[in-house]
Amino acid sequence: MGSVYQAYCGCGFQADVSIGGSRRGFLEHSSFPFFCNDCGLVSVNVAKLPRGQTVTECPNCRAAGCTQYGIPPVSLHDLRPLPWWRRWLQARKTDPVPPHVLQWGEREASEADHRCPSCREMTLRFSRFPTLMFD
Repeated sequence: MGSVYQAYCGCGFQADVSIGGSRRGFLEHSSFPFFCNDCGLVSVNVAKLPRGQTVTECPNCRAAGCTQYGIPPVSLHDLRPLPWWRRWLQARKTDPVPPHVLQWGEREASEADHRCPSCREMTLRFSRFPTLMFD
């Protein structure tokens, strides 16, 4: 099941972000938000990316270095899956890891602290709940 979330920033930037895909075609087309230095916020078909690949070519301008939201340097919080020993060390820390809001498979992004495509500050936020769900 796919969802549409709202991305917004205090500078006035707003955009809809599609996560996942439909029941019929999610193996061929599933989207997740990425950041391109030239195009800004773009939707990348992650169904065609190898598992764990977080940097790819921009689907719009074909520039290299299009980075998935949810990992540095375009997000302050790294939400990639950790090996068991890193999870164990993380559990012992007192700093809580922010919960993810966007998720599709192993791809996750938190609610706040992402690079805004308009002002380039780490102030982009994603809505906590989807504005639309599709199947």
